[in-house]
Amino acid sequence: LWVLSVIDPDRLWANCGSEKLPNNKLLDTLPEFILDDIADVLIQSSRFRINLLGNVNIAPVCQLIQVCVCHPHFFRNPYLVSKLIEVIYMHSPDVQGTSTPLFEKIITPSSSEQFLLPALLDFYTEVESTGTSSEFYDKFSIRYHISIITKTLWFASNTTHRLTLMQCLENTKYTRFINMLLNDTTFLLDESIDSLRSIR
Repeated sequence: LWVLSVIDPDRLWANCGSEKLPNNKLLDTLPEFILDDIADVLIQSSRFRINLLGNVNIAPVCQLIQVCVCHPHFFRNPYLVSKLIEVIYMHSPDVQGTSTPLFEKIITPSSSEQFLLPALLDFYTEVESTGTSSEFYDKFSIRYHISIITKTLWFASNTTHRLTLMQCLENTKYTRFINMLLNDTTFLLDESIDSLRSIR
């Protein structure tokens, strides 16, 4: 709750969502391992004890993940945002076989319905370059997580996410996303064909 109050002191997101929260000087002084540790606990619990959070009030944690994923400009390290996206991925029905309370609480609020998918598509393009030596391979892992979340939201019973995605793709702003999606598909197809030749 305290970290969330630092990121969103005026509760703009909690009240109605906000396309972009203002920068926060206090947040800039905090070590990023605070969020990194939270993400690690949630990822490990999803792998080994998915029911660990069953009796815990996870609403503030879910809201924290929503705000951080939808406002990546708060963080200099893109891998921190990608780890929070991995939390959503690990708790998705495609991984767990059924939807978890954490996943439902993240995708259900109206603010998530409006801003989560556009934020994921934006991050899909931004992760093209992360500044590390392993960025070429890391981006495929991050984009895979985003693709699974997007697919899950597309087939969700709540059609609001589907409408949001359709509106995004009609916007010329997302032409870069489409181009990168096609480039990744072409590259992976070429790699698969080359691998088949070597197996043969």
